[in-house]
Amino acid sequence: MRTTAVASGYRPQSAIRTADVAGDVDLGEAGVALPGRTVTTTVEPGRAVPLEPGLGFAVREGGRTVGAGTVTAAGWRERACGDRGSGPGRPAVRPPGRGAHPGDPGTMGA
Repeated sequence: MRTTAVASGYRPQSAIRTADVAGDVDLGEAGVALPGRTVTTTVEPGRAVPLEPGLGFAVREGGRTVGAGTVTAAGWRERACGDRGSGPGRPAVRPPGRGAHPGDPGTMGA
């Protein structure tokens, strides 16, 4: 377990299914999460990953699990040119069955 608080902008590694993905944390108005507390947060994955409500994930730091959570909602967010992440105009999170690039059938979500 973490022993120090985290604030919006924290960018931990998350283990989602078999993928390790860094993501930007937004704690909303609270701004800070204290160790041991349960919080609702928004996380913007650093790359496209298949997500669905109910999916569990682990938050990892330095090879240790420091937190855990459950996806409650997943959606698309269009990005503007120059945004970091999945690229200009590409969704940050793709629904199951969509490939990594438009027109790519892919195997995500299988």
